[in-house]
Amino acid sequence: MKVVEFFKSQFKTLPYPSENCSGRTVIVTGSNVGLGLEAARHFVRLNAAKVVLAVRSTDKGEAARTDIELTTGKRGVVEVWPLDQASFDSVKEFAARADKLPRLDCVVLNASIATSKRAEAEGWESQVTVNVLSTFLLGMKLLPVLRRTGQTYNVTPKIVITASEAASMVSLSHFSLLPSHHADRSRQAKFTERNSEDIYKALNTNKSLSDRYNTTKLMQVVLARQMAIAADASGKGRVQVTTLNPGLCATALFRNVPFPLTLVVKVGLKLLARSAEVGSRTIMSAAFAGEEAHGRYMSDCVVVKFPKLMQGEDGEHMQTRVWDETVELLNGVDPGLSRNL
Repeated sequence: MKVVEFFKSQFKTLPYPSENCSGRTVIVTGSNVGLGLEAARHFVRLNAAKVVLAVRSTDKGEAARTDIELTTGKRGVVEVWPLDQASFDSVKEFAARADKLPRLDCVVLNASIATSKRAEAEGWESQVTVNVLSTFLLGMKLLPVLRRTGQTYNVTPKIVITASEAASMVSLSHFSLLPSHHADRSRQAKFTERNSEDIYKALNTNKSLSDRYNTTKLMQVVLARQMAIAADASGKGRVQVTTLNPGLCATALFRNVPFPLTLVVKVGLKLLARSAEVGSRTIMSAAFAGEEAHGRYMSDCVVVKFPKLMQGEDGEHMQTRVWDETVELLNGVDPGLSRNL
């Protein structure tokens, strides 16, 4: 997709969510602000029985709960649970609590970070830990309760991953404001580490973060596709897995962009960005999508082609390597985790 198509995409009218969610339990990570907050608000408005805000700051989560209750007029639906994806222990504690839920219909894995400052979490660069490792640690930990829900209530449980939460800069030096995961757009994630003998070691060794956020977003699309394939192959019960790109949205994702790029970002957002509510409609479309979205990637509320790096024989080989290395690493974090697939 060319740059002109990106601009057209930004101003498309996206469908307003209308599906009745009566009886459903939903978890939304990163839901105290932005896309996650607006998605949670939609689920409450659409009569979900329970909506869990999974947030790093419970104080901010409580403020979000109050906001949702005031705007929807519905109380007793939203719960605030602590979740810090920079900590594997926090992820495992959250998953253990969620596993006790009598019902879990949908998990929206929306939490991500974007930063130009290098930091480590659990021994890995923080964006790799939060956006990739903890996202899929949580997703895999929740497969059993999702499957139980599917079998008990005769529904198709969903895992929805916000793979490009907003428009990340492919390279800070290029002042790029284009989303990285609209297929064929001018600059996509390079993911040069994919050619290394050990992908995760290469990600830690490469000190440049100019492509890191977009690389982690691409890895989310890759891993979601492979998780869908592996979970289907096990025959334990269908859990529909879908990734999505909400486009360029005015959210807090850009709060860590350094000066003077903040000025460029502000202008770009003012001229082009969707509101968080409009962007959240892409999450809702993925949550309500049918079989056609299983293991697929969505943009503008429709299924689209995978990013170019995932296509062809080289793309297939890369996906297998990323999946195998990730599963091995996560089995080290949580022994036996892959048995959940």
